[in-house]
Amino acid sequence: MNELARRTGCTPRMIRYLRDQGPGRVRAAGQRVAESAVDQVIRIRTLLGAGLTVEDSRPLLHCFSESNRPVARPALAAQVHRAVEDLDRQEARLSRARASPMVLLG
Repeated sequence: MNELARRTGCTPRMIRYLRDQGPGRVRAAGQRVAESAVDQVIRIRTLLGAGLTVEDSRPLLHCFSESNRPVARPALAAQVHRAVEDLDRQEARLSRARASPMVLLG
C-alpha cells in the first residue's frame, strides 16, 4: 500500500479508498506492486485532476495510451465537456453567492 502510494504520489488513504470503492478496484497485492496498479492509479488521478469524480472515471480508464496519456475518444470528450459544464455552473453559483453579502456593504 505504502509503495503504491509513494510511486503514484497518492496518500495511503486514497489508495485504500480506490482499492475499496474506486473504478476498477485498485489491487496492491503483498509487498510487490504491479505496474498495472500504478498505471491505474495514475489514470484515475489524471481524471480526478481534470474535475471528474471517481464514479465518472470508471468507464474512462480505457481512454489512455500505454504511457498513461489521455487519448481523445468520444466517451472521454463527452465526460470532460460535462465536467467543464458542471464547473461553469459551480462558478456561476459561487459568483452569485459572493455578490449577495456585498450588497449588505452597499
